[in-house]
Amino acid sequence: MPAIPAFVFRSRRFLHCGIVRNVCYDRPQQDTFPNTTSTQTDTMDVMPSIYQLAGLDDLGRGFNRQVNITVIQEAFHATFRYERLLLETEPHATEHAALASLIARLQARGYTQLRSRIQFRDTAYLGNQETWEDHQDAMTTGILTKLQQAFHTLFRRSRRIA
Repeated sequence: MPAIPAFVFRSRRFLHCGIVRNVCYDRPQQDTFPNTTSTQTDTMDVMPSIYQLAGLDDLGRGFNRQVNITVIQEAFHATFRYERLLLETEPHATEHAALASLIARLQARGYTQLRSRIQFRDTAYLGNQETWEDHQDAMTTGILTKLQQAFHTLFRRSRRIA
C-alpha cells in the first residue's frame, strides 16, 4: 500500500510533500536561478549551491535568508536578497571565496553576528546536517567609526518612519 501524503504545497522554489514516515524535497528548477538557463553555453556543468545566512542587519534586527551561489563562465557568484537590498559578488575561483566576499560586503554595511551553512550541495538537500560557520565581525575601533555607524543607523530609521 503506497504512503499517503499528509500535505502537499508549492512555494516559489520548492515542492514540499510531507509523508507520514519521511519528507521529500525537490531541488529548485534551473530556471529559478538568475543568469543560469539551460540554453547558456558559458556555464559549467555544476548545479548552484544554496547557503543559509543568518545574523543581525544594520538596524539590529535578526534575519535568516538564502544565498545562491551560481557558476557563470567558470567563476562563482554569490547573490543575496534582503528586503530592498540585492547584493551580487564579482567572479571568484571558489564558492567559499564568493561567500566570504559577500559577507565582507554585508559587514561593511553594518551587518553583524553573521553565520552561514550550506543547505543544498549539487542535488542533495543537507538541511540541518551541516554545522553553522560563524563569521567574525569586522573590528570597528575608533570614535569616528562608531559615530559614523550611529548616524547611519539613525538616518536609516528616520527614513523609514517618514
